[in-house]
Amino acid sequence: MSVAFNVKHPALFNVESFKSPQEFCLKLLQKYGIATPRVVVEIGGSVGANAHQMFPDSDYANLDLADSDKVKTIVCDVTKGIPLEPNSVDLLYSNDAFEHISKPWLAAQNIEKILRPGGVVFIGTLFAWRYHPVPGDYWRYTHQGLVELFDELECLEANFNAFHRREDARGHWGSKRDHVPVDMLGGWRENWKVYYLGRKPLA
Repeated sequence: MSVAFNVKHPALFNVESFKSPQEFCLKLLQKYGIATPRVVVEIGGSVGANAHQMFPDSDYANLDLADSDKVKTIVCDVTKGIPLEPNSVDLLYSNDAFEHISKPWLAAQNIEKILRPGGVVFIGTLFAWRYHPVPGDYWRYTHQGLVELFDELECLEANFNAFHRREDARGHWGSKRDHVPVDMLGGWRENWKVYYLGRKPLA
């Protein structure tokens, strides 16, 4: 049986596949000639502080709902405002967090405000994944959906990431809040991520 793809969306043919969003983000910044960021902000970096690891010499802050003793954290709800100066951030990095933001369109507007002209935002999130509330789990995205969320930015690149596609994802939390029914094929087996890189116009 043949499968017909919509030729108007070449991303369906050229799906990316990468394990590390951090390494991929660095490659994208290099690809588009974006200078090493001096001011870096991450959403949901309390556990890994991935953006801080990528740019250890940057002025880094993590935005989260709860404080962290592991990394500099600004406690805030990004849907209600980000307590940073407008036009002050070189890179906003977020991976595996946007699915947990209840009103992502408000978060996107607030992110656009704090980016400096020429500043960039990298979002890695989910298209197909099992339910996993941290503390809530609200949304799944296409790459086109992320482009629309950040409609005030210039989209440099957006696509799917199929690295985890056929993994047998059954959940791993002791609370079992993220478990899925297991049948003869295993657990959840259609794992797709998406990413977006956008830049704030200079004028």
